[in-house]
Amino acid sequence: MSRTALLAMDFQVAHLNRMPGDYLPLATRALDRARASDIPVIHVALRLRADHVDVHPRNKMFGALPPQAYTSADPVTAIHPDVAPRGSEIVVHKNRVSAFAGNNLHQILINDVYPRRGEITTVDDWVKVPTV
Repeated sequence: MSRTALLAMDFQVAHLNRMPGDYLPLATRALDRARASDIPVIHVALRLRADHVDVHPRNKMFGALPPQAYTSADPVTAIHPDVAPRGSEIVVHKNRVSAFAGNNLHQILINDVYPRRGEITTVDDWVKVPTV
């Protein structure tokens, strides 16, 4: 049995509009393969609070965004329909560049994925999660 989880990160309309043409089909294929192999899929998407109260004004990346950008009311913040969550797949909303800061992704991996699988796979590398 595979001991991995696929983190589907930043597959939002706004981000995918800037990616090469083959990116979305490759992402769709990766999601299809993970789902067919019963590998847990966790979606991570940037979502800021209204008026960006969760962003420091000096934040170089998010501080200059218009106040409605990347909020729940912003349509381009939605996860692209071709790679949207299915069934009980978890969606974690982040408000930082890192998916591991300012949200509960780490706890989900430790409490949900790790006890069932043992290791977490990201695109970049393998991360061995310590037991709790």
